[in-house]
Amino acid sequence: MANRVVEQFDKNIQILEARVTAMKAIREALAQDPEFVTVIQGILLDPSSNGKPAPERAFVSHDPVVLNYEKIIHVLLSKGNEWRSIREISKMAKVTRGAINNVLYSGGQTHLFEEQKVNKRDVVWRVNPKAATMPGFPESCVPLIKSLYSDGADPATLAVEPKKVEAEAAPNVIPIRTPSTQAAPKPKPKYAPARG
Repeated sequence: MANRVVEQFDKNIQILEARVTAMKAIREALAQDPEFVTVIQGILLDPSSNGKPAPERAFVSHDPVVLNYEKIIHVLLSKGNEWRSIREISKMAKVTRGAINNVLYSGGQTHLFEEQKVNKRDVVWRVNPKAATMPGFPESCVPLIKSLYSDGADPATLAVEPKKVEAEAAPNVIPIRTPSTQAAPKPKPKYAPARG
């Protein structure tokens, strides 16, 4: 049994040594001709290179992956950083509600968002106005938050409330009812009326 294990290790070592040799050759080729990368990408990403067209296997390697919290921040800021429910954020960002819950409640970026209770169980969210100065804030969203809050000022001095958007300029904006604008609930009677 021990000989079989040693044989397997030897076989794996030979495979890895062959890969290291191939990778060194590729590295030398890239050092001599940097444009060779695009040629290799074209070959590897071409669906017909393996004999079967499979577009789902081809991907654009130079596009960075956008994380869920970055999508959420971008969508909220591009929509005026209005208070939004998780359902609304999910529709706008095309991210599942579970992923949004993870970002807003337990992810490492919770400090970038603010929450406000609308009633006992409903909560609305927006990007923290001071988020541009906090660690983890996406660089691509800094211009959005600057333009939204104080016309290009330093993010450390941003105002807490966003600029007011006129109703004519944004006809599709639906005001969200906050606890101060909601009607007071009607008191329930302490006993049921007599039937008779």
